[in-house]
Amino acid sequence: MRRTVLGLLAAVSVLGLPWASPATEVAPTISFGHTPHFSNYIFLYGLMAGKIRPQGVRIELKEMWSGQIDNLMVAGRLDAGAMSISTYMIGRAKGFPYVAIASAVAQTEQGTNSIWFPARAPVRTPRDLEGKRVGVAVATENVPHKGILKHRYGVDVDKITWIPKELPLLVALMDKGELDAAILWGDFYYKSLNDPRFRLLFQIGPEIKRMSGVYPVVQLTVIQERVVRERPQAVKALLGALRASRDYAKTANVEDFIDLYLRRRGEGDRDLLRRSTTGATMDFTFTPEEKRYIETYAGWAKEFGLVDRKLSLKELVFELD
Repeated sequence: MRRTVLGLLAAVSVLGLPWASPATEVAPTISFGHTPHFSNYIFLYGLMAGKIRPQGVRIELKEMWSGQIDNLMVAGRLDAGAMSISTYMIGRAKGFPYVAIASAVAQTEQGTNSIWFPARAPVRTPRDLEGKRVGVAVATENVPHKGILKHRYGVDVDKITWIPKELPLLVALMDKGELDAAILWGDFYYKSLNDPRFRLLFQIGPEIKRMSGVYPVVQLTVIQERVVRERPQAVKALLGALRASRDYAKTANVEDFIDLYLRRRGEGDRDLLRRSTTGATMDFTFTPEEKRYIETYAGWAKEFGLVDRKLSLKELVFELD
């Protein structure tokens, strides 16, 4: 699994994308990648529906799976986006020129980023995963899951075979018996809740909260350094617009979120979506608690071989003046 992301990062080069001069384009465009999970629709609804109109920047929202976002970011073909913390940490260790300017998705008490197993599989406790095949989405390094398994439950994570596949395939592979368990999040978590074929082993939000007192950040708001250098005011405007959209979500009607999601995605269960409005948050901040978790993650990333050294918080967090 580690080779998958490392190979990606080593194989591509960072490409510069031209910016128009201030004289020809007053409001520059920043492309922003996000995943198609319903929770993202909630926090980005203000921008998606045109309720929030950014000042000083045009935001071009790009909807795609996290692996695609990571690929485009590393290749320099996406200005900014919600990037998995694992890919970002590998990139910083290798000197790739993009920086985290805020958190993106954080896991809370319920929903998303959990380990599931087929009801018929011989798995009942975390220790039962030893010797088993566990599916993990491409470009996801499962560091927090390994941290929980090893340090909370005493599991020998080296005895687990981690199999990378695209997230939409994991449920089908579990059902076919080709995986003994899988890490699911977002809509896939909520769909599995009432599916008698699968059982929940644990979800990382409450587990890490019990271990360290903070909720885990699973994605970061990442932007290319050249954009920060060339258009710092546009970057501040981007963050302001993302936070305004987040705040708008607190007062908007959940049915509006659902209507937009169903219209754009073309599928989904309204009742299920209504129940899945909690579990993840997008605050676009760097709170002391978020920084503490990022430091914990950096230690685990070194421990589990994701990177060759533990990166400092200063290397990982870029705070705008």
